[in-house]
Amino acid sequence: MSPSPEENTTPPAADVPRPGRFAGLFFRHDLDGGFRWRRPVLTGLGLLVIVAAGVITWVSTSPDLPPAALTVTKAYVPPTGSDVADVYFTLSNTGAGPDTLTSVGAEYQTGAKATSVTLCSQDPCSGESPIDIPSTDVILFGPGGPHIEVAGLGPLNTKHQPLQLTLTFSRSGTLHILAPVGTASNLNMNDVMTYGFMGHSTPGMGDMSGMTGPTGTTSTPATSGKAPATSGKAPTTTTPGTGMNMPGMNMPTGQ
Repeated sequence: MSPSPEENTTPPAADVPRPGRFAGLFFRHDLDGGFRWRRPVLTGLGLLVIVAAGVITWVSTSPDLPPAALTVTKAYVPPTGSDVADVYFTLSNTGAGPDTLTSVGAEYQTGAKATSVTLCSQDPCSGESPIDIPSTDVILFGPGGPHIEVAGLGPLNTKHQPLQLTLTFSRSGTLHILAPVGTASNLNMNDVMTYGFMGHSTPGMGDMSGMTGPTGTTSTPATSGKAPATSGKAPTTTTPGTGMNMPGMNMPTGQ
């Protein structure tokens, strides 16, 4: 039975609120008197969000950005009686472009024994956290601030071998560092010869032409890069020096 004129509560079409001319471009009117986004508008908004995210990613990783120039120095691990060791160092970016330290890891003996390696943005550590490295900036990884936590090595004293670690950056790739237990000056030539020249994208002796030895001499490998079979050491030339100063290492004389 159809409702009588007195029972019909549906307002006449002229009385139903409608969006204005401009709003009508984005909304449509439903029969229940409400408004809903037009489907093309929702699709456009979704595409806009995707494009914005892509632009942000491109800006942060674009090869057109000036390069970063990263150097890790004064790495060390305070002696500890617990199973968690803190790793501190100075990270310098002398380049005109930014970078981000995204993760950390371990290799060689440290990697074989460590149960976890965590990049912490604060102390106490709240879990894995990337760290932005602005251009032409120096960031101190130390007590009360950003640092690395290595678990599973047990108590560490100054006689322990240096920790062999890797730092992975979003733009600069991976850097390898040696972090001695004690202070940065606890790193010695034997550590370098045992674990390789760290501070570059690949571990190994690399270019040591600018390396200054602990006795105050600069060692320059021979052109062939091979040691005579009789001595087991590469022939070198020596010039006066002031101490070892290599990426990832800062050693005074007399070590």
